[in-house]
Amino acid sequence: MDNAPSHPTNLAELPTCIPVEVLFLPPNTTSLIQPMDQGVIATFKAFYLRRTFHQLIEHTDSEDKQSMLDFWKQYHIMKAVSNIDLSWKEVTQQCLKAVWKKICPELCEDVQLPEPIIAEIVDLVTTAGLGDTDAQDIEQLIQASGESLNNEDLEELAEQGTQKPQDTNDSDTEPPKELPSELLNRTLHQVNYIMDELVANDPDATRNARRIVLGRVSCYRHVLDSRKKHR
Repeated sequence: MDNAPSHPTNLAELPTCIPVEVLFLPPNTTSLIQPMDQGVIATFKAFYLRRTFHQLIEHTDSEDKQSMLDFWKQYHIMKAVSNIDLSWKEVTQQCLKAVWKKICPELCEDVQLPEPIIAEIVDLVTTAGLGDTDAQDIEQLIQASGESLNNEDLEELAEQGTQKPQDTNDSDTEPPKELPSELLNRTLHQVNYIMDELVANDPDATRNARRIVLGRVSCYRHVLDSRKKHR
């Protein structure tokens, strides 16, 4: 087990009906040896994304044609749970074995997202009319680990949905600043590349600089992801 607060350190001392030995992983090594982070989650998300877009196209191109907005309004939690179940069943045993590559590299092969799945998702996004999307966009979406929204975030989103646009004819008003999606995408790619280079060459594996920096720019990642979802 990892040394999460939810895992009491006295687990090994608790009496059990069968012999169980509990060992804790070293601290600050999640990014190196956390098995699910080495490809399983990304592969599962690719299967989930493909399945969801198939359903979107199926319902918006059928005889009883729905609008895309109607499809998402009717996409309730039970449908999501069903898609999660079916997508998880697509994750292969080979993928689950290969995630141990950083601990036992001689026993494992690298886990990579199957290119046909990425290409298929790109085609589905194009067919659905969601704008220009390439393989890099899909991989970036799959690799993103969005932070959970807190109450303040939800309240802010609710307020944005109820606000009415204000009319203004004041020509002297300074135009508002904008963050073009292209600028956000390019800058976030650069930040990821720089932090990957630093981590790859840093002899001190206990440093959490990458997580700290990416956490600081996660607000911009949220803006970009929100625009893509809205589109």
